Amino acid sequence: GPTPAILHGMPRLYTEQHVEEELRDAGFVGGKDFSILRFLRRSGGTPYCLLTLKDAGAARAVVSAFDARPLRYAPGDFAVALLEEVRDGDGGGGGWRIGTSPPCRA
Repeated sequence: GPTPAILHGMPRLYTEQHVEEELRDAGFVGGKDFSILRFLRRSGGTPYCLLTLKDAGAARAVVSAFDARPLRYAPGDFAVALLEEVRDGDGGGGGWRIGTSPPCRA
């Protein structure tokens, strides 16, 4: 099923459009392989992006595609980490955390 991921550590100049272009350059199709849920900036200006990948296979492909891949618009690291759902044992909620598989760096 759908797999959430976070892209973080991007250069400050990056926008949602830059992220979409990076994903397209790597061979992924928006609306089919991924959808961007939210593009945000931390208080220091560093952007990050929450997205949904269509399934676990697409998630593995995105992690592989950005492993040691140079960025198109700026030098720097672009980390991709899959998120996993955390369920509260008493049924009162939960949330998300960075998954146990190591993030990759480009």
